[in-house]
Amino acid sequence: MFILGKPSSQGQSILIIPDFIVQGALRADENATPPLNMHRALVFNGSFIIIACSLIFFVQGNQVRKRSDEENLREMLHQ
Repeated sequence: MFILGKPSSQGQSILIIPDFIVQGALRADENATPPLNMHRALVFNGSFIIIACSLIFFVQGNQVRKRSDEENLREMLHQ
């Protein structure tokens, strides 16, 4: 798993182990139709993915390189 461009086996364990535990807890019992289905775990995974992907709207970077390139272009055009 790559987190911020660096390989991280610890980061992978931090995210996957609790996910497996929650999925196991959300498994239906043997009396369900079909037995031991994972419907609730699938709903949990979908909710988690939607929440994690929506966080991208709150990440904002400062585009210093773009601004410096635009300033250099303006200086070159005005000479």
